[in-house]
Amino acid sequence: METIAERILKMARNQTVFRAHDVGGTIDPRSTLRRMVMRGDITRVGRGLYALPDAEVGANHSPSRPKGTPARQLALARSHWEIGNCLHHPKDRSLGEDADRTRLGASTMARVRSLGAGLLVHVAGNSVPQKQVRIAARPSIAVSLLKRKRFPAKQI
Repeated sequence: METIAERILKMARNQTVFRAHDVGGTIDPRSTLRRMVMRGDITRVGRGLYALPDAEVGANHSPSRPKGTPARQLALARSHWEIGNCLHHPKDRSLGEDADRTRLGASTMARVRSLGAGLLVHVAGNSVPQKQVRIAARPSIAVSLLKRKRFPAKQI
């Protein structure tokens, strides 16, 4: 069976720079990494970054490498932008963020709209305007959502 230290050295030979979570496994490798740094088996080249002592690491070296197939990378990139798009549309179209010309307290209003858009996700309905009508008819729905510490998986 391979020890954590052996797994770390094997990873250090394959990658120029690596992080503790790159080691994998069920046991947290940070204490083993600390001991290996004190022994001189590996060096700490940055906050949370480790490498072999003889590895050439530049100042701008990035430990992250593209992982997976091109299709997987594309899916990751699209899911990254999906977060912004899913928040932008309800705030801009249904809550009228771009039409609002408030200067004083604009950042506060933006946060209130973000809170409202986040709460609308948990209201039953097919569209944001439909959800707004539902909350306008029964404001107790919004109050109950604001009182919750954890949100339900299903919609209210």
